[in-house]
Amino acid sequence: MKPFVDGGGPSLRSQDLPPAYVVNGAFYLVSPSDLRASRSFFSEDMVPLVMDAPGESIDIDTEQDWLHAEMTLALL
Repeated sequence: MKPFVDGGGPSLRSQDLPPAYVVNGAFYLVSPSDLRASRSFFSEDMVPLVMDAPGESIDIDTEQDWLHAEMTLALL
């Protein structure tokens, strides 16, 4: 098995891993002219909006997702 994190390996605890982020598609702020020019929401000078709280990043694609979102938001 080959580690995908430098200095990592099977003995590395998950708590010691560096932070990892994923694009969730929740929010994009881009000017129409930049969007037309680059044909992308992503640019070299983009700034991420990190969403940490469970209720800030809920992806709803199915009825099960909706129920999960309702339960999560009820806890806030």
